[in-house]
Amino acid sequence: MDQKIRKVSSKQNDVHFSYCPHPVTIDKSVEWGDGNVQQFPNGVFLKHEENGSPNITHGVQPNEDSTAPVGWIKNHLGTYEKKPIFIGEKLEEGMVRQIDTLDGPIEYVVREPSIMCWNGDEEPNLKDCYIQPIKNLEANYFTE
Repeated sequence: MDQKIRKVSSKQNDVHFSYCPHPVTIDKSVEWGDGNVQQFPNGVFLKHEENGSPNITHGVQPNEDSTAPVGWIKNHLGTYEKKPIFIGEKLEEGMVRQIDTLDGPIEYVVREPSIMCWNGDEEPNLKDCYIQPIKNLEANYFTE
């Protein structure tokens, strides 16, 4: 990696999810590159677009007791707050990265400047990697 892994705090504090306790498969190939399919054998939290929109952006694995998406906590409003994450290598458009996710390994094709991210409490969970565009990171996290 060309950058040290570091922890950043989230600005996301009133995010809506819908929970489905049944196995679900979501094909994200159009957005994330060919063959990128999310598998949720133990149910899924479906993340809504901003402002409580009913439109779904993607799925997130449930935590161990299915009370919240992995990396999130339920707040007093009944919505969710994102826990801090770890960030690392910056990626340029056209790069391809093999990453380990909770959905299994995927080959991610970078479509715009992005960054490697991991959930985790005290240390990054290297089996829970995801890639997000830098513009999303800057909008949703305190990076300074």
